[in-house]
Amino acid sequence: RAQRRIARMKRVLDAEGIKKRHGSAMASLVDEDFAVEVAGLPGRGIRQVRARHVAEVMEARLEEILDEVRQSIVRSSYGEMLTAGLVLTGGTALTRGITDLATRVLQMPARVGEPSGLEGLADGIDDASYATAVGLALGLPENPWQPGWSAATMVKRVIPEWVRRRWS
Repeated sequence: RAQRRIARMKRVLDAEGIKKRHGSAMASLVDEDFAVEVAGLPGRGIRQVRARHVAEVMEARLEEILDEVRQSIVRSSYGEMLTAGLVLTGGTALTRGITDLATRVLQMPARVGEPSGLEGLADGIDDASYATAVGLALGLPENPWQPGWSAATMVKRVIPEWVRRRWS
């Protein structure tokens, strides 16, 4: 049982690596002839998959996710407040072609957010993967445990009122 779990985790990590190295939010950006090696099921060895196919799957899933975001924005009535567009953060924001896909699906400008405002960020945490965490950290007081400061106070300071209303 433990061996199966380890094998499954290895396949997940392999898939994540392939996504990061060869993935694209838009299949049209990937060379049709380029192939990547992927680990097969246990006992079946390595096989080759077209990188374009990986990108086609990624594009379809990302379109679904972005369409859900678009519908949520429309339902919220806050779309008119997003005049500058949407800022993409997190690891997926590093995916090649994501801003073009997001702009098309969301029907508004999109850009990748990067952490800023903190000095001495360690190498490796200065990209979009950490932008949200850095933004939240910037909203914290120097000593978050000072008298009168609570988690509720932190939420009020860090998360805009309209977001709190939407999910409360």
